[in-house]
Amino acid sequence: MQGAKISEIARKANLSHYTAVEKCQKLTDAELLSKISNRRNHIYIITEKGIKFRLQMEEFLTLAQSMDMKY
Repeated sequence: MQGAKISEIARKANLSHYTAVEKCQKLTDAELLSKISNRRNHIYIITEKGIKFRLQMEEFLTLAQSMDMKY
């Protein structure tokens, strides 16, 4: 897991740079991402807690779909 620069995250999520920074900060505050900064870039890496959260969310969505729930 090498992480991603904020510009890459913004582009893939179709968000403005500012919005991507804001969202990544919230995920960092929740300890779902960690941020590594150098002089020019901020690299965001998913944490173990973030991986577990993603897996649990995928399980929930699968369950919701199987029960024909709206989400």
